[in-house]
Amino acid sequence: MKKALASILSLAMMFSLLTACGGGEEAPPPEETGITDGYWVLDSMTMEGTEFTKEEIEQTFGPVDQVMCLTFLPDQTFMGVLFMETIQGAYVETETGYDMAVMDEKAAVVLSEDTLTVTVGENSFYVLTNQEEAPEALADNPWLSFSPCFSPEETCAMSTYMASGYYYIEDDVIYGLTHKGSNGSAFGAIPFYQEGDYPEFEEVTILDDTAYPSYVVKEGDYLYYILGGDSICRIKPDGSGKETLYEGECSYLQIHEDRLYFTDANYHFVSTDLDGKDLTTVVDKEIYYPYFICSDWMVYQDDANNEALCLYNTTFGFEEVISPEPTHVPILDGTVLYYLVENGEQYTLCRLDLGNRGSLEERSEHTLAFCALGIDEEDIYTANDTRVLKDEWTRLADSKETLEDMMMYVSPSQSISFDYDEEGLISGKYLLNKGYIGLSSFY
Repeated sequence: MKKALASILSLAMMFSLLTACGGGEEAPPPEETGITDGYWVLDSMTMEGTEFTKEEIEQTFGPVDQVMCLTFLPDQTFMGVLFMETIQGAYVETETGYDMAVMDEKAAVVLSEDTLTVTVGENSFYVLTNQEEAPEALADNPWLSFSPCFSPEETCAMSTYMASGYYYIEDDVIYGLTHKGSNGSAFGAIPFYQEGDYPEFEEVTILDDTAYPSYVVKEGDYLYYILGGDSICRIKPDGSGKETLYEGECSYLQIHEDRLYFTDANYHFVSTDLDGKDLTTVVDKEIYYPYFICSDWMVYQDDANNEALCLYNTTFGFEEVISPEPTHVPILDGTVLYYLVENGEQYTLCRLDLGNRGSLEERSEHTLAFCALGIDEEDIYTANDTRVLKDEWTRLADSKETLEDMMMYVSPSQSISFDYDEEGLISGKYLLNKGYIGLSSFY
């Protein structure tokens, strides 16, 4: 932005000189500042009929950027600071300007050249001017980068992760847990194709016969996975090039912005590069369900704080509790975060819209018997073949005492479910290609 504005100013000066010497054409008018350009900082205000200059604001209330500053994003959301409180929300364009909500009050916004006037009620007006640099109140604000909004594919990936990530599917091949290995379970590649209503399977190729895999993900030419809960490995889809990147108890493997993130033996959250080097501690306490939901923001359960669900900014080390009760299996769908809260010996499905951090938590009408949750483009799943359409989420209920089946993998195209016997052991694994009526068992 700086370079672009500097170029415009230099060009305008050159044309001005040419015009003064009798040559060239008249310089074009400068481009108008748009609402999404730069940052808007308070310059003067009238509050409940009382006028304040910039100097009077600073003498009475403090630095102007802490009294009011705003930044508007192209996705029609805004964030900023109002009297030292972080605010954010949505704005909409109108015939005369824009409408937005500030502290639960409707505000009218009018843009005139490089001045923004925000009107709240009948007697309060805030006049803001534009600047390129982020004001200190926003530059030091971790919420500036908070923009969680998951696509259906990302929601499915998070659902699979919360179910231990036993599978990854690409090009009609299932990569993940198979019981064809000599040790009872192994990491295999299972090709499949659709035959009528039912998927058919080709011969399993064993990629790693050492132990069972979990948190299987693909990045570049490699499949990354946790092996037997005590090492992180990578291997090429043809079974070549296996490397052990990390040794020691570990869980919750996620790849985010070209780094591996996982919990160590103490369930502290750590990170390495994709080669397993540069081991760094990210969260130095016991956490569960850690998952990045946007650039430097993640969600996790804080074990020491009553198993509360928290948002955490890795850049600032800033934490905010969003569910103070024992909470499990968070999954983001669009901007809405679903999770399970303990309710006696059962679980209540809850949700919170992270697109509006001030929104109240909503709760389902019924409870669930098991701590299981999955979401795809249309449905919400839990154990025992219990599912509802997403817009009927409050009706989700399950009171069975025995675990019979559970969804372990969801994507826009396929799903994989497990059956369990009376002892709680896996008794069957099934693939369903969505759009077909039949599911088939595989090893």
